[in-house]
Amino acid sequence: MTNFRVLGHEHAGNGTIVISEDLDDNYAGYAETFIDSFGNGQFKQLPLRIWQIPVCQGIKEFLKKYTYPSLIPGNNTDFPFDGSQCPVRKGTYYIKNMILDPTPFPNILPRGIFKAIFHFVKGNQKLGNLELVFQVKDRMF
Repeated sequence: MTNFRVLGHEHAGNGTIVISEDLDDNYAGYAETFIDSFGNGQFKQLPLRIWQIPVCQGIKEFLKKYTYPSLIPGNNTDFPFDGSQCPVRKGTYYIKNMILDPTPFPNILPRGIFKAIFHFVKGNQKLGNLELVFQVKDRMF
């Protein structure tokens, strides 16, 4: 991702995703998760993980589930988060005014600073990472 920012009182995500090659099932990804329960920078690895999965399958099984209704193709993004395109064509995709809906996430996530690291590979070659860090807390009404 490039130029991704969180803006305003609602913490809306805005930015771009740059894909330099068509992404097909020769590419894969996996994820690890960590928690810092006390906010002191001491992250502990959680048993919650996503094992290596081909890109197209991962988009259909995970991205679609956890990004809808926060990201809707044709509404606030042009990236096929719904799994409708495989391979994902190279290009620059936008995300506009994304407000993360916590509904699809399990209620059992531990509270604190949560870190998810997504690793991208092609065969045995590691291509890069995407690291997301956010606070998990109970919603007050």
